[in-house]
Amino acid sequence: MTPSLPPGATLQAYAESLRTAGMRVVAGSGGTYWAASGTVMRRLPTFRTEPPAPSEVDDALRSTGALMTAYLTEPDAERAANAWLYVCSDAEYSIATLSPPMRRNLRRAAQQLTIAPVTAAELLARGGPAFCDTRRRTGLDDGTMAGFRRYFARRGRVDRPGRAYLGAWKDGQLAAFLTVLHVDDWVELGSFSMTAMLRDRPNDALLYAALSYYVGRRRCRVASFGLSSIQARSNAAGLHRFKRKVGFRAIPVHRAFVLHPSLRPFSNRLTLSAAHGAVNAALGLRPRDRRLKKLGGVLACMLGATWMMHAAEPGGPERGSWERNSVSAT
Repeated sequence: MTPSLPPGATLQAYAESLRTAGMRVVAGSGGTYWAASGTVMRRLPTFRTEPPAPSEVDDALRSTGALMTAYLTEPDAERAANAWLYVCSDAEYSIATLSPPMRRNLRRAAQQLTIAPVTAAELLARGGPAFCDTRRRTGLDDGTMAGFRRYFARRGRVDRPGRAYLGAWKDGQLAAFLTVLHVDDWVELGSFSMTAMLRDRPNDALLYAALSYYVGRRRCRVASFGLSSIQARSNAAGLHRFKRKVGFRAIPVHRAFVLHPSLRPFSNRLTLSAAHGAVNAALGLRPRDRRLKKLGGVLACMLGATWMMHAAEPGGPERGSWERNSVSAT
């Protein structure tokens, strides 16, 4: 039985909660928002692929004071696919639509685990081990309790409007949990799990429960499980297979990074290549540094790299046109 979860929020209410938390937020076109924390601005919802007007991006950068923005567009002749976007919008999603291995995993999970909503207090008290193990498995250096507290407690992000958490419990331990952002008619998901508990398939069970509930029962237009990794070294292929097995479609997109107008005169292929080389050299000394890994990926994308696609799926884009698979507003 799929557990009942709290209602979602409107995008306006969610954006206002970000402002209250200290982020700089401005309205965009087509019911989107631009939100900046620190030096980086992103578009909400993150899975939208309609190209914004250059003037909109520049105005948002000036208004928020961010130095760079990141957003998605559909690939074309000038903007090659450099990321996979994972989404599910199948209103008929059910156990019958899944592969035999996935069904076996769900039967095992049902025997070993209890799936139930997790309160914000429970998450902060019990979610540390799953967070730390996940970050370490992905080669990042913030898989610590201090990193966990920064990730979830900073600026009150754990209990913002639209936020919910779903957990897989075993013997009093939070074996794994999903983060849920439910806004309007869409959902964004994230997952964390204890390495020692992976044999019981908690991630399979949690994602099946979430997709059955939000896409099936609640009829959300789309559920997103984020993007493929931007890191040069990651478990991209394994994650790609897992996300598709659970029921997400892998859509090729172009992940664009745009600098603030005042910085563009100093940005060219020579300076970007030099910066990329310096970051790679620094990674040789600190190979697990989360910020360096992300910066290296950003610079690679700005230089036109597309190896991220083949790192996840060596065979190239899945069959079907980008236009047919794109996610857009309704």
